[in-house]
Amino acid sequence: VLTRAHVVEEAFKEAGIPYVLEGGKYYYARSEVSSAVTALRAIDNPNDAVAVYGALHSVFFGLSDEDLLHARMQGQAFDYRQEVPPNSALARPFAVLRELHAGRYQRPFSETVEILMRETGVQEVLSARPGGLQSVANLGKLVRTLRAWQVGRTFSQVVELLAAVDEEEMDESESRIMEERSDAVRVMTIHKAKGLE
Repeated sequence: VLTRAHVVEEAFKEAGIPYVLEGGKYYYARSEVSSAVTALRAIDNPNDAVAVYGALHSVFFGLSDEDLLHARMQGQAFDYRQEVPPNSALARPFAVLRELHAGRYQRPFSETVEILMRETGVQEVLSARPGGLQSVANLGKLVRTLRAWQVGRTFSQVVELLAAVDEEEMDESESRIMEERSDAVRVMTIHKAKGLE
């Protein structure tokens, strides 16, 4: 169990050494994963103003509290189905959310996250931060999780499942979050390392 992994993570961050944590607890509590789940909730339900606000304020769209307050003061609601002025900070995020919402049943769920990542440039943003390789790998794992969960479920059911998932259960089925050829230290339990020698 990687209960003390945060100590190792901090040491790698301070030393500027790229690393990826395989397994570990609290995967769904990680900022980038939590932000992705919030964005998926917003994509699923445009009436969920809390999720829409959270998505806009997240690493995906990166709007500040000032941006959002300014938009509200100009009478712009946090409803991406509504048109906003082209110069509004909400214009591009709303266009992305609107398109993802409209096509959420026509494409694989994992593709919705991949489009969200591509349209927002989140991988580039995260990669520039300390520990960014881990964050990008975590989003890759979310894509793979959605790929595995989409059979026999609706988009709404998968979003609800993600929001309610028990992190202890996910530890048992976590898959490798990074290809072996990547240039980073892989931190894992002895159990996960068996057979890799």
